[in-house]
Amino acid sequence: MKKYIATIFLIFIYVMYGESNIKEYSIPNLKKSKEAKNILYNNISFQFNVNKRRLKIKQKDIIVSKITQNIFKQDSKMACQKLFLFALKDLQEKAIKINGNKIINIKSFLGNSSYSSTKKFKCDVGNVFSVVTLKADIM
Repeated sequence: MKKYIATIFLIFIYVMYGESNIKEYSIPNLKKSKEAKNILYNNISFQFNVNKRRLKIKQKDIIVSKITQNIFKQDSKMACQKLFLFALKDLQEKAIKINGNKIINIKSFLGNSSYSSTKKFKCDVGNVFSVVTLKADIM
């Protein structure tokens, strides 16, 4: 009986936390996308590349993460792009709290490693959850 319960428990753990794949998706055009216009504030701008100039940064290395369930096996690309937009909105809300007006050096941040790109972001797509984590600075 104990072996039977242990086997069911291991299967449950695998299904819940099983394999995950880190996928790259294109960053949506934030100025043209209807969904981005509906979710994001238009008074705080974004910059996705690393800025080498010395700027007055109000808060450095802010990390935000958004998670959604994949129970209904929705399209991972759509889910990840929506998570990305909501993570950007969280960054904007943090900027508003500290009177910031620009979010710079935005990078994907998964597994304690950063990925910087002006065209793509990374999303961890698993059996049950999808996750987008961003790291950025606020000016």
